[in-house]
Amino acid sequence: GYGHVNNVVYVAWMDDCAWAHSTERGIPPELCRRLNRGMAVWRTQINYLRAALEGDQIEVATWPVRNDCKLRIERRFQIRRKSDGETLLRALLHYVCIDLHTGRAKRMPEDFTRYVVLPEVADADGNGTWSLAELQVVWTDLNDEIFAKIDTGADGEVDQTELQAAL
Repeated sequence: GYGHVNNVVYVAWMDDCAWAHSTERGIPPELCRRLNRGMAVWRTQINYLRAALEGDQIEVATWPVRNDCKLRIERRFQIRRKSDGETLLRALLHYVCIDLHTGRAKRMPEDFTRYVVLPEVADADGNGTWSLAELQVVWTDLNDEIFAKIDTGADGEVDQTELQAAL
């Protein structure tokens, strides 16, 4: 090949990470089979920022950012190279809950509604709130228009209550 990791490998890494994260949170594949429910990807947004090269050791992180507790969950991913901490990929995957036997959308069981984990968002200036720039470190697709909707106090900063309400 070209000496870099093929895109399909990144997708496999994200899938492995999502399963590990779900299992750690009490939703292993065995529970999904017993409940006859699973989360299927219906939309994928991937930003390939740098290439992983053969021999690179990588770190894959994920965190749910939205759970409507009915059908849909959104999960963010970040893949970094361990040697220099360089971010190689950022992604947002949209999942829908399905009946494992029919493949049709079906309301998620209570076990799937228990958690939404907020990523750690650095408060770079230490003022206890987040600016657009601070939030864009985690949510790279956040723009001025969306930020203004989250910033209900219209003060140019988002506090914990505003952020929780937006998620």
